[in-house]
Amino acid sequence: MVAEYFKEMQQYEMLEIPEKGFIMWHKYGADELHLAHMYVRPEFRRQGLAQELYKRAEALGREMGCKYATCMVTLADKTRPQASRLVRIYMESGFYIDEVYNNNQVILKKDLT
Repeated sequence: MVAEYFKEMQQYEMLEIPEKGFIMWHKYGADELHLAHMYVRPEFRRQGLAQELYKRAEALGREMGCKYATCMVTLADKTRPQASRLVRIYMESGFYIDEVYNNNQVILKKDLT
């Protein structure tokens, strides 16, 4: 399982704001930009950097001809108490909940056209 995860992650590219944060992305098919593993260093949080990373990733997706962006979030549990905040950040950036899996994972989607 771990080997498969790292093999999949090798398909992702990194969009970075140097020394502050990054978001991983991968283009699926002709029209989907999938976003994953967004991180902002603690001393730069609550300064709008997450939204800036989303905007830059969305612009990149549009340049590549993507029609929509997606991401998956595992909802809060003991190991991910920040998940509900992450969903809120995505939704503030224009994403909506597209699908729910197993009552603990959500797929968020945003139109890029």
